[in-house]
Amino acid sequence: MKWNYYLKYLWYKILYIIFAVIYLMQLNILNKKLLSYGFKSSFELLAYDQYKPIVYFILALGMSAVGVILIIREFIRWKRTDIFSEEIDIPDIIISVVFIVVTIIIIILIIKFISIPILRAILAALCVASGIIIAQTN
Repeated sequence: MKWNYYLKYLWYKILYIIFAVIYLMQLNILNKKLLSYGFKSSFELLAYDQYKPIVYFILALGMSAVGVILIIREFIRWKRTDIFSEEIDIPDIIISVVFIVVTIIIIILIIKFISIPILRAILAALCVASGIIIAQTN
C-alpha cells in the first residue's frame, strides 16, 4: 500500500474527522450540562459559561460548511476522473466513498447535537428579539 501517497492525499480529511469527533464529544458534554440546569430563559442558556453555547453554534456552522465543501470537492474530483479508464485506483474510490459517508454522518450528528438545546434557545432568542424590534418600530 502507498502510505505516503495516502497520508499526503488524505491529511486534511483525517484532520477534519478527528476535529469533528472531538467537537461532537465536547458538544455532547455541553448539552448534558445545559439540560441539567434549569434555565429560566433562552438568554440565560445562551449566556452560560461566557456564551459557550453560541461559540459551539458558530463552530457547528463552520464544521458543517467545511464538511459540505469537502464532499463537493470529492464529487468534482470524481467528475474530472474517467471512471472507465485503466488508471483508476480502486482504493481511492473506496476511500472517497467512505469519507463521503463518514462526513455526511458527522454533519447529521452536528445538526442533531446542536439542535437541542442550543438551536432551540437561539431560535427563541431571535423570536423574542425580533418581537421587541417590531414592537419598538410601531
